[in-house]
Amino acid sequence: MAQLQAVYARAEPYVLLLQGAQLPRQSAHFMAAYTRWSRDSFALQQRDCLGAVRVVEDPVARGEYARQADGWNASGQAAYPYRIVATHAEALAQAQAWLAAAQATGAAPAEPVPER
Repeated sequence: MAQLQAVYARAEPYVLLLQGAQLPRQSAHFMAAYTRWSRDSFALQQRDCLGAVRVVEDPVARGEYARQADGWNASGQAAYPYRIVATHAEALAQAQAWLAAAQATGAAPAEPVPER
């Protein structure tokens, strides 16, 4: 969460690329902190996050994640769109498309910041 706060401080459009476990739901302490942080930072997420793309290689797991993402996207509670893809290349392509669309409307920096 601290890393995302640093991204928010830059006040620039960004895309989240995700892979691996979603959230440690078995930790009540973490989930309470995450829920509070998410609620408190919703406006910042909505302002700057162009979307999130999760890479899920396993087709069965990808289908389940996609159903969850579709529900979240349709809920009206999402600060940004959430997509599920099979490969890192697909995730990068989606991120680049969102960044290009935002740049075309003047909402993105001229050059995406490279990954570190």
